[in-house]
Amino acid sequence: MATLVLLSATLLLGLLLPSSMANNILYAGDTLYSDYSLTEGSYTFTMQDDCNLVLDESRLEVWSSNTTGQGTACHVKLYTDGNLVIYNSNDKPINWSSDTAGKEDKYILVVHRDGYVVIYEPIWTRPNKNTANSKGFVLVKRGHSDTSITAADNNILYAGDRLNTGQSLTQGSHTFIMQSDCNLVLDDGQNQALWTSATNGLGDNCFANLQTDGNLVIHNDKNEAVWSTNTAGEEDKYILFLHRDGHIIIYKPIWTRPNNDDNSTNRKIAMVTNN
Repeated sequence: MATLVLLSATLLLGLLLPSSMANNILYAGDTLYSDYSLTEGSYTFTMQDDCNLVLDESRLEVWSSNTTGQGTACHVKLYTDGNLVIYNSNDKPINWSSDTAGKEDKYILVVHRDGYVVIYEPIWTRPNKNTANSKGFVLVKRGHSDTSITAADNNILYAGDRLNTGQSLTQGSHTFIMQSDCNLVLDDGQNQALWTSATNGLGDNCFANLQTDGNLVIHNDKNEAVWSTNTAGEEDKYILFLHRDGHIIIYKPIWTRPNNDDNSTNRKIAMVTNN
């Protein structure tokens, strides 16, 4: 019987992870159960059995929800309205949430490579109902992508990073690639373009840069901007994310921990509970 319970928990955890098997992401509608974690490098974001939600670096606490003792076998859920809520074992919400509820959308929570936990909301999505169908565009035949320069993590492009010619993000069968003809293309894996920037022929050795103001800009070999998403805002931790359902989305932060305004923040003050 114990084996069956362990298997069930493993399957539940598998539902939390995108098809690329990245384990630093929680999707809207997903739940992180007791004693399970999201991880990125040396950082771990854990829903502890004592009901405390904890971010730690190499087992040193960076941030917590300060909810120890409010329940046992607690779990935390990211809702499709963007709110992160902790529940006890009786599925009753305890006295903690991220207080980020908004309209229904494709929110995600990401444990960053620099040790921050961020809840994101979409500001630009392709394809969408207002985007022309790009099927029929010819995809450039490509060999092996040069990934030696890009800082992209499989399906995430962080603010300040870029896709050079031939480089791509991948998620399942979907590919988001900066082609050699200067066209930025979302490919469904069956040689069909779900969306393109329609910039083919506008330059050589082009690259797409996600700026720290949230604007995605294509530059040619003369460093001239030939296309952008027109999503520039304040400087922040924006990301571009290739979803498991094939959408490419630019996200802006709506909740970041730790930060200077959070009274529960105290970087590296104590050992994490050893469950």
